[in-house]
Amino acid sequence: NISRSNNDITLQPGTYSVRSYIVLRRPHEHQTRLRNLTTNSTALVGIPGQFNSNESVISHMDGFVIVTAPTTFRLQCNVDNAYGPLTAAAGEPEVFTQVVIQKIQ
Repeated sequence: NISRSNNDITLQPGTYSVRSYIVLRRPHEHQTRLRNLTTNSTALVGIPGQFNSNESVISHMDGFVIVTAPTTFRLQCNVDNAYGPLTAAAGEPEVFTQVVIQKIQ
């Protein structure tokens, strides 16, 4: 029901719960969205944020998508004035984005 190719996610018909978390380093303003590439529209938007510090933040999105035909989506995060990626330097693979998609109907 869910397939991925590079940065694109294709969902088959159904209702899905979608959650995403994106780590940003020192962003000024940010907002995540789930873009429907099939219809060139926005399916979900995350909580916008504004941050004025040297800290890292997580851009969060949570919602539901109803798919009536096979549809391709891409998670996007619009950021104003962010700095480069974080590095944990722990010797493990680094994860900056997590997406959880669950078919509920």
